[in-house]
Amino acid sequence: MKKLFVFLLLPALGMTAPLMAAEKKAPMTAASKGVTTLGWPQLVPDNERAKLVTPGNVDHSKGQERPRGNPLSSDDVFNALDGGRESPVYYPVKTWHNKKIKIPGYIVPVDYNSKGAITSFFLVPYFGACIHVPPPPPNQIIYVRYPTSFSMQALYEPFWITGTLKVETMQSELAESLYTLQGTAIDAYTRP
Repeated sequence: MKKLFVFLLLPALGMTAPLMAAEKKAPMTAASKGVTTLGWPQLVPDNERAKLVTPGNVDHSKGQERPRGNPLSSDDVFNALDGGRESPVYYPVKTWHNKKIKIPGYIVPVDYNSKGAITSFFLVPYFGACIHVPPPPPNQIIYVRYPTSFSMQALYEPFWITGTLKVETMQSELAESLYTLQGTAIDAYTRP
């Protein structure tokens, strides 16, 4: 639930503003290249996405009394918020497996070559994910392998990443991803 809370809170604070235009649109296919342009919501199963938009009823009458001298931990707060259930956004959309996609996002470097150029990275929907704040849910992170190393000027710049998406888990010290992508192109972000 902590990850879901951050995932829902950060867009409200405007931290994903540059990428929202792409996220609001349905997937588009570029016929000439056979590449589908995705937004981050398309990586969450439809039935789970609806639950994020329309939360259930909240009963504020329960759990209001707390013994004195026993402060709430952050885990207590998050468990109370989500009723102790597992967050629904931890499932991939298997339809995208082995599909050529293009998606906007921010790069979080994972591996470098001997010259300091990036060889693999996490692609995330908002700036600071995995670095300054907890990582997004695993289906909102894409681990990208890029065959040609590259350098970038600043972490706060968004990019369009193109490649073949796979539904497979990748874990590192920074985060866990339910998707990997064999990158074929990295382009500066421009609004669609």
